[in-house]
Amino acid sequence: MALAQSALARYPRSAVLRNIAAVSAKALGDATGAELHWRAAIASQPRWPDPHINLGNLLAEVRRYEEAEAAYRAVLEFLPGSAEAHNGLGTLLQATGRIAEAEAAYRMALKHQPKFAEVLVNLGVLLHATQRFAEAEDCYNQALRIRQEFAEAHIGMASLFRAMQRVDESVAAYRRALAIRPESVNIYINLGSLLQESKRLQEAELAYHGALALDPGSLAAYNNLAMILKDTKRLEDAERSCRRALAIWPDYADAYNNLGLVLNQTKRFEEAEAAFRQSLHYQPESVVAYNNLGTLLIATKRYEEAEAVYRKALAIRPDFAAGLNNLGNIQMGLQRLYEAECSFQRAVRIDPLHFDAFNNLGSVLQDLKRFDAAEAAFRQMVRLKGVDGNASGQAYLCARSLCAWDSKAEDETLLADMVHRGVSDIPVFNLLSIANPAHSSAPVFQLRAARLYAQGKYFELSLPALVDPASHPRRDRLRIGYLSADFHEHATMYLLHGVLAAHDRSRFALHGYSYGPTTDAVTMKARESFEVFRDLKGLAGSAAATLIAADGIDILVDLKGYTANARLEITSLRPAPVIVSWLGYPGTLGHPRLADYIIGDPTVTPPEHAAHFSETLALMPHCYQPNDRQRAVGRMPSRAEAGLPEQGLVFCSFNQSYKFDPDTFGIWCRLLDEVPGSVLWLLTAPAPAVANLQREAQARGIAPERVIFAPVKHMTEHLGRLQLADLALDTFPVTSHTTASDALWAGVPLVTRIGDSFVSRVPASLLNTLGLPELVTRDQQAYYALARALALDPLRLAEIRQRLNERRLSSPLFDTLRFARDLEALYTRIWEQHATGTRELIAS
Repeated sequence: MALAQSALARYPRSAVLRNIAAVSAKALGDATGAELHWRAAIASQPRWPDPHINLGNLLAEVRRYEEAEAAYRAVLEFLPGSAEAHNGLGTLLQATGRIAEAEAAYRMALKHQPKFAEVLVNLGVLLHATQRFAEAEDCYNQALRIRQEFAEAHIGMASLFRAMQRVDESVAAYRRALAIRPESVNIYINLGSLLQESKRLQEAELAYHGALALDPGSLAAYNNLAMILKDTKRLEDAERSCRRALAIWPDYADAYNNLGLVLNQTKRFEEAEAAFRQSLHYQPESVVAYNNLGTLLIATKRYEEAEAVYRKALAIRPDFAAGLNNLGNIQMGLQRLYEAECSFQRAVRIDPLHFDAFNNLGSVLQDLKRFDAAEAAFRQMVRLKGVDGNASGQAYLCARSLCAWDSKAEDETLLADMVHRGVSDIPVFNLLSIANPAHSSAPVFQLRAARLYAQGKYFELSLPALVDPASHPRRDRLRIGYLSADFHEHATMYLLHGVLAAHDRSRFALHGYSYGPTTDAVTMKARESFEVFRDLKGLAGSAAATLIAADGIDILVDLKGYTANARLEITSLRPAPVIVSWLGYPGTLGHPRLADYIIGDPTVTPPEHAAHFSETLALMPHCYQPNDRQRAVGRMPSRAEAGLPEQGLVFCSFNQSYKFDPDTFGIWCRLLDEVPGSVLWLLTAPAPAVANLQREAQARGIAPERVIFAPVKHMTEHLGRLQLADLALDTFPVTSHTTASDALWAGVPLVTRIGDSFVSRVPASLLNTLGLPELVTRDQQAYYALARALALDPLRLAEIRQRLNERRLSSPLFDTLRFARDLEALYTRIWEQHATGTRELIAS
């Protein structure tokens, strides 16, 4: 520079020296000096193209686009064939959005200089941006034929292949670019980002470390590396990487956002929230940070705050599919189901590959009992994604609820295969309907499925237990905590209420923990049975578990298992020294940390089935299922009032439609065919299910009007009308549970078939306890034969009905006080085992 200045002093009008001085000034960061020198060179030698082009490049860099364009066009006035001027003009036009003009400029440059590699790369970038991928690829290939070691061409090709989802070719192109330019931090970061998107996390991590070796202050490398460390469960390292980025640039919004994600995953919710809010402080228009903050607020049950956050995000970007999906989740949590449906529908219209939104749309449609639309959403999800255990399992359950059986065999084979392959996100409850899974027996299959699901879903299983059993205090009265979402008008409370009221308060202190969405008169009545009753529905799992632990519960009884609205994340944190699974879910939870014991009985969980449970069996002496003998049976209406014909035998099955299957329904139709004038009385189902059942009946030669659907009634009224039935018919493999007790309490005999898993043995337990084991059959043919024989032999059926009515109040099945004392004895034995540090099967 000093030499050029000395020469300029002697030859101030030399355009060549002015150009040299300008280049030197620009290299030193002196843009103003460079501009002055180039303008002087142009004034000295106006038809020399180099100063014009160099000035145009400088002005374009500082976004003085009109002046830059004038500089390029000045060259083209006296030298129309200048490929460099056309290239510079094309670059400027592309930067200012004048795409068609930019393309014309590049093509004019190539007309005059066909082997201009830089122009080919620039044109390739433009064609890529306009989705003309094949033409872009041809441009890059031409550039590389001209100059094989041209890094920009390899980078452009890598970017193009990435957009075309040709991942392996993109990776190879980035690696070729690195071989040419190994000092490029940006290439390492782009390669790492691609590998990260492709789930090749180990290779991506190496790429980011390569960037950091060149530039220890690379914010992007630290930030992206943190997400790899988070995804590979190295959470301390991930947090450290985020904080290193923030140490370099304390205002780095993305690093705060990623730090929030890491802290959220470690359940440090307050710190995570602070990080997300700090990210929004520095980048207030970030819908990603809003989305993450909203997700945290949902997890901590702060639904109203979360909704406000998502509405802010959607005000910034109305087409934000993730925000709409999460807004829908909030609306579901607040039971605003129709609003939730609209949010999910909008999300999938915007992003047809938003898999969570498809799943959630299916879920809300299920809740709305629109099973046909829900099934369509779940099956579309599977078509788009390929493998999704939740969507496949829910589509199967929807089809069962619709009594649409064409896909039943295919669905069951698929689900059994997925469990065998280790797929962990299949809802376990939905698998109970599979009687004969491939690869194993039903109990073995259910245990494997439950274990996979628990391990995949509950992160909390890896966290330290909240309660140390060794330091738990001993008291005069056992503190029993009952945990459920169903302390309201629900089958669980119909069964359980009398037992809760009958507990011996001198020996047991009862605590109720409710997280259900509904509060009603039954809830108010249930509160009276507890010394302490807490509403947990507004609390996150960790907060709820902490509250239970603080109450000093000795035995926590989970009444939900894997049924609707369950929150096993609470029990997975071990808020009590002993946890028991009972009543809600007829099967194993699959993981020993979720429950220490499962309450069964000699029929539903015989000792020889112990290996099929992750829990230790604790057997009631008679039946595991409680009953409230104070349940009122309403007035028996006339047949006409109930919509039944005046004459003819009434078969009934008041189970939900998902329990029906073609084999059992075929037997019912055979019974209708062979018992003249008989009808089949079912609980009303969704309209498509009703239509399907009528069509199935007609296909089996039964007039559809002989299948009669009863509307939903209050339980007292329902029990009253149920007395009109002559014989209850059980379903299989998911048998009648509360519905079986309803029929027996109303005095209606029930024919059942016993299977080899808990879910298919409940009515057998009820009937054995009543002293009516002859109503339990072992296979499908025996089930049909017994039901037919009873239906055709009125005297025999009347005798069984008489014995049932005689035994109702003398049998242990409906002796609520006796049941409560047996249950208390079982709790006492469980606690005695705990005190001695042993765990063995408990049987009478």
